[in-house]
Amino acid sequence: MAQDASHERGEGAKAPDPLSKGIFGETVEGIAEGIVAEGEEAYRQLFDHMLDGFALHEIILDQDGVPQDYRFLAVNPAFERLTGLRRESLLGRTVKEVLPGTERHWIDTYGRVALTGESVTFENISAELGRYFEVTAYSPRRGFFACIFVDVTARRRAEEALRISEERLRFALEATSDGLWDADFSTGEVYWSPRAYAILGYTPEEGPMTLNRWQGLLHPQDRKAAEELVQSAFSGESEGYTLEYRLAARNGDWRWVMDRGKVIERDPSGKPRRVVGAMADITEKKTMEEERRVLEKYLQNVVDSIPSILVGVDVQGRVTQWNAEAERRTGLSRRHVLGRPVRECGNFPEETMALLQEAIALRSLQKAERISLEEGGERRWSDVLVYPLVANGVAGAVVRVDDVTERTRMEEVMVQNEKMMSLGGLAAGMAHEINNPLAGILQGAQNIQRRLSPEMRKNVEVAEECGVSLEALRRYLEARDIFAFLKDIREAGERAADIVRHMLTFSRRGSMTKAPCALKDLLDHTLKIARADFDLRVRYDFQKILLEREDDLHLPSVSCVAAEIEQVLLNLLRNAAQALSASPSTAFPRIRVVTRREGDWAVIEVWDNGPGVPEEKKRHIFEPFFTTKKAGEGTGLGLSVSYFIVVSRHNGWMKVDDAPGGGAVFQVFLPLERGD
Repeated sequence: MAQDASHERGEGAKAPDPLSKGIFGETVEGIAEGIVAEGEEAYRQLFDHMLDGFALHEIILDQDGVPQDYRFLAVNPAFERLTGLRRESLLGRTVKEVLPGTERHWIDTYGRVALTGESVTFENISAELGRYFEVTAYSPRRGFFACIFVDVTARRRAEEALRISEERLRFALEATSDGLWDADFSTGEVYWSPRAYAILGYTPEEGPMTLNRWQGLLHPQDRKAAEELVQSAFSGESEGYTLEYRLAARNGDWRWVMDRGKVIERDPSGKPRRVVGAMADITEKKTMEEERRVLEKYLQNVVDSIPSILVGVDVQGRVTQWNAEAERRTGLSRRHVLGRPVRECGNFPEETMALLQEAIALRSLQKAERISLEEGGERRWSDVLVYPLVANGVAGAVVRVDDVTERTRMEEVMVQNEKMMSLGGLAAGMAHEINNPLAGILQGAQNIQRRLSPEMRKNVEVAEECGVSLEALRRYLEARDIFAFLKDIREAGERAADIVRHMLTFSRRGSMTKAPCALKDLLDHTLKIARADFDLRVRYDFQKILLEREDDLHLPSVSCVAAEIEQVLLNLLRNAAQALSASPSTAFPRIRVVTRREGDWAVIEVWDNGPGVPEEKKRHIFEPFFTTKKAGEGTGLGLSVSYFIVVSRHNGWMKVDDAPGGGAVFQVFLPLERGD
């Protein structure tokens, strides 16, 4: 017969014959032999009433003695019931006739049983009946074989249920990735599940786990805490424990585990007898926690390195982040302000608080520029940006405050520079416009003198034609000082022309490339411009101030942009003159200009005997917008522009000090060329 599925036992080797011993085996053999002998009604009755299926077959061989088919000789009612095949359709017929799809494997198997006497036992599944059968095939006589079918469905289902249960438990353990352990303190033996061994890279075959071996695997830094906690549970203070510690893995690494244990049995004295638990590999979690800690530290370092105030706040306005710049600017530590209302932390202007509220309410970026604030007795400016933080709704905001004081001052310096350049251009234009009529005046004065000269014959002739004596006319003009007036006109015109030339030189500013320059010549030009200051708004007169000079004639040339250094010196001279004019008590106003060498520096000093600079104002005097003048009398940019030119453009430096005997002295240090 054909089998839907089977599991053979002992194929190729003689299997234990279940019918070889005992009354039942002898009876079944007798039935088979009786059927083969076609006799013995007693066996026939027993055969028909058996609960197990029974079938007798004759093997069919070809001429070479190779099994090719087998014929049904007898089947009992139980066989019909179990297989669904009818006796009438089977007896006397071969299996290939009844079941054409029978595999060659079954013919060979049963042929081997019939010819060798080796019995086989296997399980067969009937898909139609949904039943399991244990089939035993044996040979009662050479050339014949009998099959007994035993219904083992109940046993198989019980085994399957147990297998499924065990499989579910295995899947559950594999799904949790936990390793189970069971410690017997009475024997010192510890059972570890395969997963527990696998966590550390060991196998059960490498040796059983014991309490001593577990203690040997503990990390030295974790051993004390682990043993104390376990001992606490064992002493009865608690029935269980949860602990994280490290164990040595087979490859030499340390694996983090979270161990959960519980005492489930104690001896009569209360000592633990049996403890069970599970441990999970949390190495990856610990690694991620460490990486997160390092990342948080890195991000905090990044935030702290930003030269801006960064303050995080929640929706209630409480501080959640406070970087190093915020600590520096406010003097409040991060630990001191975290969790406190931001209004109580530092001198934040009201504009910042308003932006913060708007950013949270509108969920949009808010910003404000050039917010002014008094800080440490100094006026400073800040740009403020507020970024809303959104996570499942508004979670707060980050306030960024950038100190733009220096940038604001530099922008104003640049604006002032642009204005000065514009004024220079205007001065150049005016100089050109003045030059034309001035040239006419000088030429006209020269022509008048020539027309009155007796050395020119034409002058004498024209005078005689007009009835006038040229000599008499000259005596009259001399008597009325007309010639002196003409001389004054020419000298004044020449001075004006000289001033215009210097204005053009200053306004053009020349090339912005540095070039060797003699400071003596540079001062000559600057002083000429200062003496002829044409600004009608100034309240001083260089003609009433004694200008003194002390030049170091051996001072080497200085590499500089001449027009820029002239601008610096002219500003210092004007400031000195303005200070003297504002000090009526100075009876003899005096400005002294000195050049000298100090090491590798060329030094220009501008001295005055005015009121001087108060000590508290000296440290701010080169800052933009700082002025010692009255309101409306200065921009506060002159010295800051000069400082920028000397320090940033020429790699020099400036300082102010008290002049001996009163007044102030401003010093400009310019680097000398190497080798000078």
